[in-house]
Amino acid sequence: MRWLAVHLPQFPLQVLARGAQRPGALAVSVRWKGRELILSANSEARELGVRPGLNPAAARALAADLRVLPRNLQAERAALERLAAWCGQFTSLVSLEPPGSLLLEVAGSRRLFGRISALMAQIRHGLERLGYAARLVAAPTPLGALWLAVAASEAPVATRRQLRALLSALPLDVLPLDRRQLDALSTVGLRSLGELLRLPRAGLAQRFGPELLSSLDRALGQAPDPRSGFAPPLRFRA
Repeated sequence: MRWLAVHLPQFPLQVLARGAQRPGALAVSVRWKGRELILSANSEARELGVRPGLNPAAARALAADLRVLPRNLQAERAALERLAAWCGQFTSLVSLEPPGSLLLEVAGSRRLFGRISALMAQIRHGLERLGYAARLVAAPTPLGALWLAVAASEAPVATRRQLRALLSALPLDVLPLDRRQLDALSTVGLRSLGELLRLPRAGLAQRFGPELLSSLDRALGQAPDPRSGFAPPLRFRA
């Protein structure tokens, strides 16, 4: 099988901003531990110094005309499902990876669209026309492709051996771990997946649970990773 990860790094912002003629300086905020923080900012806001992690008051001190919108998870989910339905023109199997990613099984798509690079270019162009910037990565496993896309590593991956080498260079924050667990790995000097893979498996499972080992095995293609496909609704209106 061949998987294509479509990761939308600015999805919370673009869901709210796309289609606006002149959005100006715009940012999206989230509530985290009782505080409101900037999650994402558009290019106009970033040019004025607005960055993720700032509180809105500090961000407005840098950009007086900044608009700050609260993140809308319901709108993001609806937009992700619409994009999954749109991707159905390229493959019969599209899997949702909320909050802002899709996985497409594209082994059979090459018969219709030719080289994988041509297919990726067509999908990227279509997403741009819809108002979304995306990172696309094709790899032998769905989770491996997703981790590479999240880490902004868009090198082509043809074999599992290449996949392992590329995944080994990724930072640990692509893993499905909470901040406490990531900090625990950092305190023992671990910085990359490659360093993590060299540790004894029994100790990792005891300290971080079997799900971590399961994720690593699925990403590397050492364990099956079945995916359920998105079924578009019978009726649609927009």
